[in-house]
Amino acid sequence: MSFNARPLRPWLPAVIWLACIYSTLGVVRSVNDYLETRIALSAVISGVLIAALILIVLAALRHAAMIRPAQWIVGMAALAGYGKMLALLPVPAERVHLAQYGVLAFLLYRPLNLRFRGGGTYAAALVLSALAGWGDEIIQYYLPGRYFEWRDVGLNAVSALLGLLMTWAFARPDTDRKY
Repeated sequence: MSFNARPLRPWLPAVIWLACIYSTLGVVRSVNDYLETRIALSAVISGVLIAALILIVLAALRHAAMIRPAQWIVGMAALAGYGKMLALLPVPAERVHLAQYGVLAFLLYRPLNLRFRGGGTYAAALVLSALAGWGDEIIQYYLPGRYFEWRDVGLNAVSALLGLLMTWAFARPDTDRKY
């Protein structure tokens, strides 16, 4: 019997993304502190996140005729949610969670959608992302100078939810099953 890696291939981007998140947990605080003394880190992070959201909307406009009004409403609500979160999170490092777990949720949704359909796919991606965010905090508990925060577990889950809302609203339906 031979091993077939093909079914695992769609999971690779999510696994790599999560490995990047977890592997930087020990150094991110030092990097953050260094950058805060050199540049306006808060403005840079906010600017990058806003630019990414604008690019997502611009990409969605390319196939606007395929997006239903309900999807536009959900997409705009998700954008408003991102804006509200940016305003509520005073610490630049916390704003990064918005991108980290929003992207992770999207990357988990894609392989799940290859096998399943409907809202359950989104729910499964949300649960897996939230568990990954919880794992992030558990790892931090054991790292020197880092600590477990339930608030960050919630932030990671909200970030995943916003990412999935953006996915539902703006993902091109014709690419859902191509991998």
